[in-house]
Amino acid sequence: MAKQTKICACGHTVPIDFDQEQIELTGKVSDLNMLDPISYKAETTELYKGIELYYYYEEDTLKFIDDGSAPKAKFKNLCESCLLETLQTDEPHYGDGVYLTQHKQLFDNATHEEVKKSHGISYRKHRATYVCLDESVFRKIYKTGGVVRSCKHTVQTIGDKKMVSVDDGVLFQLYLDW
Repeated sequence: MAKQTKICACGHTVPIDFDQEQIELTGKVSDLNMLDPISYKAETTELYKGIELYYYYEEDTLKFIDDGSAPKAKFKNLCESCLLETLQTDEPHYGDGVYLTQHKQLFDNATHEEVKKSHGISYRKHRATYVCLDESVFRKIYKTGGVVRSCKHTVQTIGDKKMVSVDDGVLFQLYLDW
């Protein structure tokens, strides 16, 4: 019997049981010794219940997170080949999920360029601070200076887009920085 397959978002055919969580994806940080103290702490501190996680955003995103809810993300559904290809770009993708970071000052001048590129986002003016209430829902991405991605989430269709969200009670919003 032939193995069942599906088409990934990029058009490649992959096994239907393909699991992004089985791939070890890492960032662009080549030497931890070159990191500033904040980046180093974000890289080396493991996740735990009660840790603060940050979400950087632009003002137009505020309407989606100002009610205290956790941020959502686009569902990309990439195959392993495409995920690995994104790691060579300035917009790395470490699998579907809601992305946050342990890095509390990502856009500070002291933050190394490899850390910023590993986060895959351009400068953003605003930051939301959350407390993680269940660390088992998240996966730390190493060699990034603090990238964290949900690995247990819900995919839902909103309008004509598929979005990824974490369940209520996983994150608690402390405050929004302006």
